[in-house]
Amino acid sequence: MQIASLKELVKDLLGERGYDFVVWLYYATVGQWLAEPRLRLDLLATTILAALGVYLVMRRRGEATPGFLKFLVPGKVFLHPSAKLDYRFFLVNQIVMGHLQLGRWVSALVALLLVSEGTASALRVAFGTAPAPSSPGFAVLLGFTIVNLLAWDFAKYLAHYLTHKVPVLWEFHKVHHAAEVLTPISAFRAHPLDIMFDFLLRSLSTGVVGGVYAYLYPGGLPELSILGFNAVAFVLYYWIAHLQHSHIPLGYGRLSYLLVSPVMHQVHHSCEVQHWDKNFGFLFGLWDWMFRTIHVPHRGEPFRLGLPQGSGDYATVKQLYLTPFIGVARLITGARKPLPSRPA
Repeated sequence: MQIASLKELVKDLLGERGYDFVVWLYYATVGQWLAEPRLRLDLLATTILAALGVYLVMRRRGEATPGFLKFLVPGKVFLHPSAKLDYRFFLVNQIVMGHLQLGRWVSALVALLLVSEGTASALRVAFGTAPAPSSPGFAVLLGFTIVNLLAWDFAKYLAHYLTHKVPVLWEFHKVHHAAEVLTPISAFRAHPLDIMFDFLLRSLSTGVVGGVYAYLYPGGLPELSILGFNAVAFVLYYWIAHLQHSHIPLGYGRLSYLLVSPVMHQVHHSCEVQHWDKNFGFLFGLWDWMFRTIHVPHRGEPFRLGLPQGSGDYATVKQLYLTPFIGVARLITGARKPLPSRPA
């Protein structure tokens, strides 16, 4: 049955209002789940292939028991109360984020600040009008793609660092770190204001890069892409994106000083003292190396996930939304003093 025929059938059965409600419900829940770039089915498939490779290596070392399905989706992880809370929060948050449209507000703010336009104008004032560029070749497009990714990733590192170091921001970021197990859905256990802050810094950073290239190439430049992602980011990260928030300990060895491996981010979620405030990077590990926040775990290094004080204040969807505001109020009134160091 074609999509158009299915739509007409639903309209005939439920009427216009019923049809409108079904469409709203789809896009508020399942539709957004399917549309979310990091939950796409093709990325799930490539991630499973990568997990299979890890499983085969671990089997050869005697570190994994027979049965790939149990290795990939263990019940003690995916049926853990923390994971079940992630599933509920994800569905609710899709509706909340869809209605709040925080991304549009941030984009509007960045546009209002004239970040790209201001950067290009400042360059014209300082250096005059750029010579008429020739048609950009592959090398120029690749350079733009890499520079834009570096700006995007550094802003993400900085935002993550600040959410751990600034007490008010940490109150909201705790929502993410309260997870006691990691599944791909845990990546979306993030308070809307935490997401908004991260998006703001990334938009400002890439806005500056866009302004520089707008000065050099007024006609605009397309970013090289694979399946809708920055091409370099796809090759280095997105095809195994779901392993970052998982129980599968894929490491990169010495390459971890350049790229963030899944196990490095898993250790970032550790509540062990030696792991606090480590591995803030998203894609490139070089930021952590440059600013001395890197920790490359050895194979089989043990750690426990969650918050040192426990996750009792983050046990329901309601608490995930409201507890950060309570924490901020206590900071303002002096009822809670920020810790000298916070768990990563």
